[in-house]
Amino acid sequence: MTLAIHSNENFDLTKQQITHDIRQVIEDRHLFLSTNSINNLAIHLTIAVIRIKSDNYIPLSQGQVEYYRDNDNFKYALDLCSMLEKKYDIQFPESEVALVSMYLSKNKALDIELNPGFDLLDEDVAVILRETMQRIKDEKDLNFKDDDKLFVSIGLHLTPALERLQNDSQIDNPLVDKIKERHQFEFSLASILNDVVEEKYQKRFTDDEIAYIALHFVVSTSKLKGHLD
Repeated sequence: MTLAIHSNENFDLTKQQITHDIRQVIEDRHLFLSTNSINNLAIHLTIAVIRIKSDNYIPLSQGQVEYYRDNDNFKYALDLCSMLEKKYDIQFPESEVALVSMYLSKNKALDIELNPGFDLLDEDVAVILRETMQRIKDEKDLNFKDDDKLFVSIGLHLTPALERLQNDSQIDNPLVDKIKERHQFEFSLASILNDVVEEKYQKRFTDDEIAYIALHFVVSTSKLKGHLD
């Protein structure tokens, strides 16, 4: 299946198709994930498919891979990745399957905790996100502070991204120019997050990394605009 992002609609269509696949695995395996958690996982997998089709992978240490391989959710992650491999003619390496297992684990925890948004994430990540959302509200007059879906979605993406940043191993994004062209506003929101990150770590994400984060904002701004309309 050909995959390209030319507009919000293309991204949303791919996300809808992957959401359908997630629901199929959930039904076949008698799992439970809330609508919010399915949405988080669908965003991650849509971005993952885009990356993998362009031979861009998120590296994990062997210890991290082994940790998530031993998790009960790893077999469900394998099922889901196998389905997407056939549909999009790609190959998920074990590190990428481990990331899907992480999303399944943390989102299942999200579904059973009373106030899990901050609790699921490292404190450093939570602090960065709080400050980012406050600055977006101040500078752009947009209030995402109560958008739990966006908070957790970016937070789960940001956790391994910050590790890559500190290890100087950021990943390429073949769609960076297209994302910057088509989603200038969302890229500017992700750049605010980058400013916050730089203040804390004295390092900045590359435009390639920020473009991936911008895609998380694409989903929320589309919903917000629809609500305002």
